[in-house]
Parts: sequence; structure tokens; C-alpha cells
Amino acid sequence: MEWFEAAKQKLAERVFNSTEAVEAPIEDDVEVWLPMRPYRLKLKHRILSELGELSHYILSTMYEYDLDLSSIYKTTGLTTQQLDPVIRRLKGLGFIELNSGDESNGFLKDEGKQVASYLSIGIHNYELDVHIDQNYGSRNKKWFICKSTDSVLSDIPDDGIKIPLPKRTSRDFNEDRFLQAQRLSSYASQKISTLIPEYNHIFDESDDPWGKEWEFTLSKSEGYLVKGIRALIPLKKFEITQNNKVNDKYPDKTLKLYTPVLKLTTTFSVPLGVLWEEVDAPDLIDYFYSESDEMEYAVFEPVADIEDGTVIRDPDGVGMQDASLSLLSLVDKYVDDEMKYFSINHEFSKTWQLHEYSYDELVENMNIGHDAMVKT
Repeated sequence: MEWFEAAKQKLAERVFNSTEAVEAPIEDDVEVWLPMRPYRLKLKHRILSELGELSHYILSTMYEYDLDLSSIYKTTGLTTQQLDPVIRRLKGLGFIELNSGDESNGFLKDEGKQVASYLSIGIHNYELDVHIDQNYGSRNKKWFICKSTDSVLSDIPDDGIKIPLPKRTSRDFNEDRFLQAQRLSSYASQKISTLIPEYNHIFDESDDPWGKEWEFTLSKSEGYLVKGIRALIPLKKFEITQNNKVNDKYPDKTLKLYTPVLKLTTTFSVPLGVLWEEVDAPDLIDYFYSESDEMEYAVFEPVADIEDGTVIRDPDGVGMQDASLSLLSLVDKYVDDEMKYFSINHEFSKTWQLHEYSYDELVENMNIGHDAMVKT
């Protein structure tokens, strides 16, 4: 039994009592994936959307080639009956100024040049494939949006641990699209500036362009599938004061991870073979070793049912023999001289430690060091 004595000597300097344990740092984080759904984002200038192709042609041609209206009449080959109604509408919108009321002679105003520039650079009807998380039930929390080609996105492994979707998430795409659009519209300038910074100068020209000058639509993206953003989360340590009814705290489905716990149950009984009168054996005692915390506990709340979560550590992993010796050493310190007169039985069993996370808790603590992370 030299190994046992050596182990006891090794553990001699470690001091425990019934409610405290020496802490050891958790070194390993757990890889989880935030699911991201694909969409096609389309930007539109509201007024340009209401104008037809002929109006677009007149504006862009006058802008790009610095032409006046007389040149438009000459180059289009259209009659005045065809052009005049269009010219009058552009004048009414403040885009064109006519010379002396002559509808065939005029020029682009600054407002017209500005709108025509949107046609020239292609920002009107600009389309972009994006991936967005589905936490649209809470607009004041951190949320994620990025281009579908962004390197921050990856295929979620078949055995990858997914962060559960929020409760309000819709399976119906039309409803989902509507809720995402509502969410995005509140912070469109901030989000879209992140996605297409080359057009920031356009959106910065107005204090509140969204809903007045610009709008966007979301549609189904045909070329992309659901992907994920990878994140690392630290395992939670057991807290004696924690509330076991964690589901009462979180209305949404939570992420449940399980790690193995070694339990030592020590029972005391009167020795057999002699009739003992008015002798009560001491109560049984339990000690626990948490593999993830690397700590022994005298007070612990293990769980037995792990069907609703993911086991992330091998219950028969290395170190369990040392852990068993550590627990036996605790019992040895606990047993006083009177207890030693009773028969003592030790029994080890395996149980589990729950590490539970809400969606908001996970997302708020995600730090991927990337522009896709947007906190409202």
C-alpha cells in the first residue's frame, strides 16, 4: 500500500472543511456555435423605387455625361408627349430646373445630381447576402450580422454544440423575415455601415435616412445555408448558493453541459456479532470530486438525468484514482475517534455536474473580436 501512503502524504497539505474547498483554475473552454440564418438584403432609395426606367435613364444620363434636357430630347428619339410627363414629375420632385418654363430646356439641380449618383454607383437596388442570428425577440441585446462570405462563418460540425435558439424564433420564413426586418430597421445605419463601409458617406449625409429616404427588404438567400459563429465559453464552477431551479430563471431553452463527478458515500454501522443496545451509528457522509472544477466538495448538488444536455467530458477519464484517494483522505480527516469503533463502508459512484447557460448570458459574453459583433 505504498502508493496509498504516498497519495495521502501528497494530499496532507490540502485542507478542507464541510463547506469549502481549495480552488483550482479551469483551463479548458468549451466550443459552442451560434447558428446564423442566411438572407438576401436589398437596399432601395424610396423615390427611385417609385420612378420608372425612363426617369432613371434621364437622371443617370444627365448626371454621368453632364447633359441638359435638350440633349435628352435629341438622343432618346422619344416624342415630347412621351417625355413631358416624366420631365414634369422630375421637376415636381425638385430634381430638374427648367429654363423659363421650357420643358425641353433644363438642367439637373443638386438634389437631382445626388439621387442620380445613387444610380451611377449602384447603391439603389444593391443586394447583399448576409447571415443574422435570430434573437429578434430582444432588440436591446448584443446581436450578430455579417456578410455570408465572411470568414467568421463556418459550417457547424455534426457533433457541434449549438446555442439553443431563443423562444420567440419562428420556423415560418415570412414571419421570421418580418421580425428580422423590424429589428434591423431600428439600427439600420449602424448595421449596414458595418456591412458596406464603402457607402458610409451616403448614409452619413442624412441624420435619419432610414424610413425616409432609404429602405431595405429581406428575402430568402438561395445560395447559402445556415452556418455558425464559433465561440469558446468557460465552464461554470459549482456554487453552493446557486438556485437549482435554473429553468425558472430563464424563459428560453437553456444550454446544458454536463461534466462527470465522482461521489464517495461513507456509511457507518454497528459491528455485527454483538447485540448493541442504545447505540446509534453516525449518519452517512458524502464527498464529491468535480472533474471540471478540479475540486472536492462536502456540499454539492449533483444531477442524474442528462438526457436534455450534452456530456463534454469522459466520465472514466484520467485522474479518477487520484480523485478517489483525495476523497478518502477527506473522510479520514472527518472520522473522529468515536466513529472508528463502527464498521465503515466506502462506496464510489458516478454522477454529473450541470453547467447551464441562458441565450442572453452566452451571447453577451461572446467576444469574437470581429466586426460581425454588434451591440445595440
